[in-house]
Amino acid sequence: MAKILPEFQFFYLIETSHYFIHDGKSVHRVGYGITIRPRKRVCEYSDQSGGEQSFTNTFYGPYGQIASLENLVKEKVASKTHYIYGEPVEWLSPNSGMTIQDLNSLVLDIIDTEPFDIYPLKPYYLPFDNRPRHNSITPHRVKMNPLKYLDVVQIPDILLPYQDM
Repeated sequence: MAKILPEFQFFYLIETSHYFIHDGKSVHRVGYGITIRPRKRVCEYSDQSGGEQSFTNTFYGPYGQIASLENLVKEKVASKTHYIYGEPVEWLSPNSGMTIQDLNSLVLDIIDTEPFDIYPLKPYYLPFDNRPRHNSITPHRVKMNPLKYLDVVQIPDILLPYQDM
């Protein structure tokens, strides 16, 4: 049976709330990823780390474009990627010198230069964590009510067809 891909999903940036010891210094890890269910995903990070985590920035867009964004980010940060057991992961190396703000700027630059229909969540929903106001943020609800959730001044053209449903 073929897997059915979601129509829309989220791209997130994360900076761990806990510290790692690296070269004798305490550092946060900076990373990124994609998800269909951001609230579930942030809870998984929290459960796995033993501490509350949050996404510093969260973006929404068509599945294929979000996947392309993630691939472009991977390409651009390839030399800065962290490795676990010899495998590259979606975390930046503490030696990279890249901050969460640098990563966010990179993502915004990619979104601005590519023909993407990807939009950030409103600042009200950031940081994205396990608060009750995040319960309603699903691909379907954002698609049906983009002005409530996305940091846009008008409904993006790609979402107009869903407004009559």
